[in-house]
Order: sequence, then structure tokens, then C-alpha cells
Amino acid sequence: MLKYIILIIAITLLLFSCEDPEQYKKISGHWECVEWTSVENPQNRCGGGNVYFKFEENKTYESKLGQTKDQGTYTISGSDLTVSPEGKLDIKVDIQKLNEDTLSFLMNAGGIQEKMVLLKK
Repeated sequence: MLKYIILIIAITLLLFSCEDPEQYKKISGHWECVEWTSVENPQNRCGGGNVYFKFEENKTYESKLGQTKDQGTYTISGSDLTVSPEGKLDIKVDIQKLNEDTLSFLMNAGGIQEKMVLLKK
């Protein structure tokens, strides 16, 4: 029994230690898309202000991709950014770059890799 309690505590500590508070500070703010491309579609699909993300330090977000608006919660673990839109399935992307003014990530759209680059407004 004691082994199971120690195992549960170890797993819990491991899960919580993957989060980096500094990442939440860096990602918080309003981000506007400047580049959204894929291998199959090299045309930029950002569309002049129609694509943005707004992340809060309290791990909530809102986004707009064209005509679709979402809001919900998000988590960062290592290079994984997972957004959990209200009433929809989670979406996980791979953060390629995150600093004070640039956020870029890779995402999977039906098996096709897409890249999105956003600048902090």
C-alpha cells in the first residue's frame, strides 16, 4: 500500500514539474498571425487580422481563426501547447519559438503539417 501512495505522489510531482511558469508569462498577451503556411499550401492564410490568439496568465485564452472564435483553457508542457476550447476536443501544437515578441508553432491539420507564426501586439 505504501508503495502505491509513493508512486502516486511521484507521478503527481512529475506532472506538475513539467510546467514552466516563465512560459506562461512569455505567452500571455495578444498575438496576431503574420504567417500561416503548409507544404501543400504555401500561400499565407493569416488574412489581415482574422487570425489571433489572446492568452492570459491564468491559463485561459480566446482565439479567432477566420470566422471561428473559440475560448477556453490552455496548458504548456515542454514544447507542447494544448488548448481546450469550450465544447470541443483539445488541440495540441508543438511550440517552435516563444519569446517576448514571437510565437511560432507546428500543427497537424488532417495529417498535413502547418506552421503558424504570430507576433505580440
